Amino acid sequence: MDYEANGLARIQSTVRLALTLHETACVRLEVPNSSYSALHVITFSKLEQHHPVSEKYIFAIPLLSTSCFCDCAGGTKACSIEGYKHRKCRQGVLCYNTYHSAQSSEDCGSKQKSEACCWIRLDIYENRTYEALLLGQADTFAEFKYSLYEWTGDNWKNSHREDFAMLLNRGHAHARSTKPHRLEMFITSRRAFRDVKPGMYYVDEGGSDVCGYVPMNKADEASLEKLGWLQYHGSWDIRRGSVKMQQAHNVHFKSCKAQTYINDFDAEYLVLHMDNNSVFRQYHMGKPLSSDPWVHSARYGDRTVIVQLEDAGHVELTIFAETIPKVIRHSSRFEYFEGSTQMDERSNRFLNISFFEARGTILGNVYLNNTRTGTPEKIRVYVGSGSTANFTTLISISSSVNGSAYVCFHPDGDLHGEQCRWLPFRVKNYEEFHPNAGLHGKKGMSFPGLNQEEDDMWTKIGSFAESLLEQLDAPTWRRRMKLIIAIALLVVVVTVACCASKVLHWAKKCCLCILPVARTR
Repeated sequence: MDYEANGLARIQSTVRLALTLHETACVRLEVPNSSYSALHVITFSKLEQHHPVSEKYIFAIPLLSTSCFCDCAGGTKACSIEGYKHRKCRQGVLCYNTYHSAQSSEDCGSKQKSEACCWIRLDIYENRTYEALLLGQADTFAEFKYSLYEWTGDNWKNSHREDFAMLLNRGHAHARSTKPHRLEMFITSRRAFRDVKPGMYYVDEGGSDVCGYVPMNKADEASLEKLGWLQYHGSWDIRRGSVKMQQAHNVHFKSCKAQTYINDFDAEYLVLHMDNNSVFRQYHMGKPLSSDPWVHSARYGDRTVIVQLEDAGHVELTIFAETIPKVIRHSSRFEYFEGSTQMDERSNRFLNISFFEARGTILGNVYLNNTRTGTPEKIRVYVGSGSTANFTTLISISSSVNGSAYVCFHPDGDLHGEQCRWLPFRVKNYEEFHPNAGLHGKKGMSFPGLNQEEDDMWTKIGSFAESLLEQLDAPTWRRRMKLIIAIALLVVVVTVACCASKVLHWAKKCCLCILPVARTR
């Protein structure tokens, strides 16, 4: 205990201790030969991991329905590789045709192998959709609740309450309170607590409870052995779906005449529609992260997943408490500051701050409103100990900031030099994902007599129209339209030229006929 020049006592204490989650530490300061005492109460109330969501997409569990037919060799040729292999059809939210050669021909008139053709219809199982989330590396925050009680002679009076949210990414942090007495906390952590690993997780679309512990596709993947291969990117699609459906669909006809067959899919995370209107479920959805005993909750919102831990290893605290704050003159200073709050394309939040004519250490608080209610986020910026200069830096902040922030800075040791202002919020959108266009057509070799057809003209026209309709959604449609327009223009030009030539020819004949008549007159 020391005394000020005016005779007032200045009580101070430094305590080092280990504190685990939900534990409370009390530091009591007493003045000898006096009834006055102060009680500092600090509780390790919460430990959170804030994961930025760097990628997301909508997916569903596909409900597959199939229908196949067998075509004996030498018949009507209803099934062909050209019409069914790697082709799309128009049923459900998505539809594919598949072709299967070398089927049994035991009950057919020909000994040549029969062919089988199928369509695969995909619908959304139970009309439920989900949102896949790619979690990045987490920011870890420890939250402490601080209360100051003073003995008034007959009871304890609570004179101050404050919450501290301390970022532990570097393994250490510092917080300070000067209202009404001085308290400083230095925290170190060896990260002995568990954490949720970065990777793919999901929520029900519109929900917030995060689930995982299941293999999942990223937005640019479509493995049939992982959850999320039927994805929505403006429309429902499967990356390289025509090829994958053909490879995964296995069909074997027992009787081509009787049209009896068996089929299955070399795929997971789907539901098969059976002939008796029942379904066969072939998937599992993992489990919620909160089902782990060490996770209190895991919730998604504002491009961030916040995981609140239920238990954790201890942190080491060094607490310095003093009942009468000293006035400390410090060389830290700045004239003014400008900046903005930013969210990048991977949902990381930053303060982009510029200090002018600054030096030393600058302390700050980030509030969500100008009334300064709620727990502020503490910021500490070291500019340098030399002469004053302009200084710009990016400061990582928590996911609680999802709009304009009210930010206050003051030089270390000079609370009267505090400056506050609203900083605008600037957001970068997610990186857009454009699925692969899939199959691309290539022009094959051609020579006389190759694949000559004997079909009549109307059959060819019908086949061309059907093929054209099937390709409406293909990436080659635009090129075909351009080709058709070019051909049409060429036909018009040739027709006009021919007509003009005929007109000139008849005009010439007329002139030859008129001139002799004129001469006879």
